[in-house]
Amino acid sequence: MNCPNCGCGLKEVKSSGVLVDICSNCKGIWFDSGELSDFVRSLTESEAVSPQTSHLFRRAVRPPDSAEEKQKVCPRCGQQLHRFNYCYDSNVFLEKCLRCHGIWADGGQVEQTARYLKEDPRMTAVSEILLEFHQGDHTHKDLAGYPISRALSAVIACGYLLEAYAAHGISLCVAELARLFLPLACIWFSDEMASYKGWAGRVGLYFTSETPRFLVLLFGWILLIVEGFSLWQVAHFTM
Repeated sequence: MNCPNCGCGLKEVKSSGVLVDICSNCKGIWFDSGELSDFVRSLTESEAVSPQTSHLFRRAVRPPDSAEEKQKVCPRCGQQLHRFNYCYDSNVFLEKCLRCHGIWADGGQVEQTARYLKEDPRMTAVSEILLEFHQGDHTHKDLAGYPISRALSAVIACGYLLEAYAAHGISLCVAELARLFLPLACIWFSDEMASYKGWAGRVGLYFTSETPRFLVLLFGWILLIVEGFSLWQVAHFTM
């Protein structure tokens, strides 16, 4: 694999008990899925890393777009890496791959994350949970965008369309198909929807940062279920 930052070859080494890929030129580190949390945890337990002096709850949080850096691609699968604020408020901007869930840290950033966690030991456990959402290593990821979730939502959607056609013909069926677009998009393409930043006209929100993938999936299923109740009312109480 080559370094996403400078293009040099990455060397696999074991550090802090974790096997990682390090660039000898720019000192960046590539972590496969799940490796970063173990690596940072070992650093926070080391006396070599001192806590930050800033106050945890007085930190001015910057959005990911405020970090002006070139776009990088995943050394593992070639997908574009997406920048995120580690644990949401550390202002340490790491980059992750939405496909393989690996994470890239530029030189010195891993030590910054360890100092961030070490500044208040009471927050370490909370921060690690938030990090797992960013890495995709939580139980909800197994459902997002995978065959069971997609197949089930497709079966339900087909049932809705048949119900709409039986109740009021092709006109209601077409209208129902349009209303199913957003919930099915959230369920079938949760990765892509989660990485979207910009104006979402239908929901009236402007997204300045990425959304946790499981929230996109949950939102899609809620919309799909609510649409079923709405269709039932239209089919049975209107003529």
